[in-house]
Amino acid sequence: MTKPKREKMPRETYTYIESELSNYHRSIEKIDKLKLAIIESERRGMDENAGLGIKSTGGAPLAKAILIDEDARIERLQTLISGIGYVLSILPNTKSEPYHDLIQLRYWEKRRRLTMEGIAEQLHISRATVFRMKNRIIYAIANQLGEW
Repeated sequence: MTKPKREKMPRETYTYIESELSNYHRSIEKIDKLKLAIIESERRGMDENAGLGIKSTGGAPLAKAILIDEDARIERLQTLISGIGYVLSILPNTKSEPYHDLIQLRYWEKRRRLTMEGIAEQLHISRATVFRMKNRIIYAIANQLGEW
């Protein structure tokens, strides 16, 4: 009996997921900046940054928390961060399956961009294994985010 062939993900979706994985750490920083902008705009008397046009509540912590909670940009980024973070937490990082090392070398280490062949050599695994692992990572994240 043959294994059913998995349908291929559209290239645009694959590229989008790779981009979000590459920007994982920047997205975490962006959430903090957006929260700070909401807090700072509350101090100025009008929540212009969130675009809600809500008058200041005198700096009430609950009002700030509500504005932060209702900000669509923060919610979207938190969904991305949570989905990627979950997949990262369940991926093994063993000598034969160094998923975390692959992610570090492929997506997060900007100072020296290695080719897939270079990554395979660095991790002491075959080029084909690197490609399979990369695809598993991207498909798992897309699945977790509901994109595939």
